[in-house]
Amino acid sequence: MTEAVATIEKQILRGEGHFTQTEASAFTGLSLDEVKDAIETLLEKYVCQLQVTENGDLIYDFGKRPWRRGKRPPKEILKDAGDQLWKIFTVVFKIWIALTLVVYFIIFMIILFVVIIAGTGSKKRDRSGRDSIGNAISGIIRIFFSIFQWKTISGNIGYRTDNLGYRFRGFKPKPAVLNEKKKSFIASVYDFVFGPPRVEPDPLNNEKEVASYLQTQKGILTTSDLMSLAGWTLSDAQAFFTDCLVRFQGDVKVTEKEGVMYGEFDQILRGVGKVTTAQVIHYWDEYEPIYEWTGNTAGRNALISLMNGFNLIFAIVIIFNFHAILQMMGFNTAPVHSASGTMMALGWIPLVFSLIFFLVPLLRYPIIQHHNRKRHENNIRKRMYRAIFDFHGNPMTVNQAAGAVNHNASEEKLSHETVAHHLDTLALDLAGKTDISDTAEVIYSFPRIKDELAAAERLQQQRQLDRDLGKIISDSA
Repeated sequence: MTEAVATIEKQILRGEGHFTQTEASAFTGLSLDEVKDAIETLLEKYVCQLQVTENGDLIYDFGKRPWRRGKRPPKEILKDAGDQLWKIFTVVFKIWIALTLVVYFIIFMIILFVVIIAGTGSKKRDRSGRDSIGNAISGIIRIFFSIFQWKTISGNIGYRTDNLGYRFRGFKPKPAVLNEKKKSFIASVYDFVFGPPRVEPDPLNNEKEVASYLQTQKGILTTSDLMSLAGWTLSDAQAFFTDCLVRFQGDVKVTEKEGVMYGEFDQILRGVGKVTTAQVIHYWDEYEPIYEWTGNTAGRNALISLMNGFNLIFAIVIIFNFHAILQMMGFNTAPVHSASGTMMALGWIPLVFSLIFFLVPLLRYPIIQHHNRKRHENNIRKRMYRAIFDFHGNPMTVNQAAGAVNHNASEEKLSHETVAHHLDTLALDLAGKTDISDTAEVIYSFPRIKDELAAAERLQQQRQLDRDLGKIISDSA
């Protein structure tokens, strides 16, 4: 077996990784059974696309440059490195923000105590006065510790709707210490700089969803199923299909009637049925969360900008008028090292802090806009996927597709031009076809989706499964 794998692997590494099982048997001299077992092992090692001809022949395509399964492309590695650097910067600057807030907190706390004592300092200091002092102190302590709570969300997830009608999942912001109906001001400060976090999908969400989907579909899986679940293009769905074959120990088969390739999974179906599996949500049933710039109200942003703007201007004034200010305060003969340290503490450090405080959200703004444009396109794409799969891949015109996506829709109404543009793109991504009707209308059809959906439905109806594990004959307890 090891020799068989090594023989075929050499062929693949030479860039000749496009063959059928019979061709592999011919160029290696191995039996068909040996070739089949060796290829199954190589599928676990390398990314491979499976192709089926119109005559029902199965072709393995490892590509000109075989890619190790699990190996990450350079672009993804660079992205992760950038993400790590951003996380480090976020932590460092949040510490700086926290320290700055602590300084302001101490100043405001002194002022607040003076006001409270003055308000309750009369001769008639009754119990209500003592209670008000106690409540104020309790509130002050909670506000102080909230400075170091950098997580600006409560952890609870709810649904919201954007201005185009797309409903998405989002985190609920952390409430204020003294008023739970409002967002925490300190959380608003952190979000002003870095933005509120989005609800991100589980990295293994697609794998979990496929496993649950197989449970409901009697272990039958096609590439069209994967496209409907995750919005894959055909090439991505084919690559993920082979990953599922390896991950869940499936067998690849081809129907005799349509020549449709499908996976048959038996192992994944066996179980006691007492665990909660992932929820199966089709690609078009959940829109992407919005990218928020600050997540704050305009008034809250204006207040934070005003506060930081004051710090920025005051720091500039100190730097350019430092010696004049010292003289005004009576420090005519301040030591050089003391003066420079004071200028650093009261001038340059607040200046750098305030500049970064404004610069980060300004740099984030065009990135947020770019991501939201892409998100908008993806949400439209989801609606187009729904129309294609509702038609089961059958022919449809632009008018029919527009009518399907806009019918009783709470989302924005899509123009015919937008629908046509996305159909043109999806015809390329999903191996669709275009034709011209007698009335000179463009007709879009997706024969592969049509054949695979029909074949999968028939196979599920015909398949009889025995999921009974039998009686327990041994128990470690």
